Amino acid sequence: MSLRNERVRKELMREIAEILRKEVKDPRISGIVSITDIEVAHDNSFAKVFYSVFATNDEAKQKTVEAIEENVSRIRYEVGKRITLRHV
Repeated sequence: MSLRNERVRKELMREIAEILRKEVKDPRISGIVSITDIEVAHDNSFAKVFYSVFATNDEAKQKTVEAIEENVSRIRYEVGKRITLRHV
């Protein structure tokens, strides 16, 4: 992995974590959501985000996962506003 890809990966991790904490106002998100890793393509055109959810029970965890999946487009939009890349 090149140095540029590593910097993009770290910046994406930081921004997505902040977006989940501050921008996504979904009441179904409960517990702690942690961005564990991001795989970035060699040309930065694609990124796969891995996250973990720490919740009190399985039902709360499932609702949090559903809420995150439904807000993917909002998260992508916010990342695009914050990070200047050719493809978001």
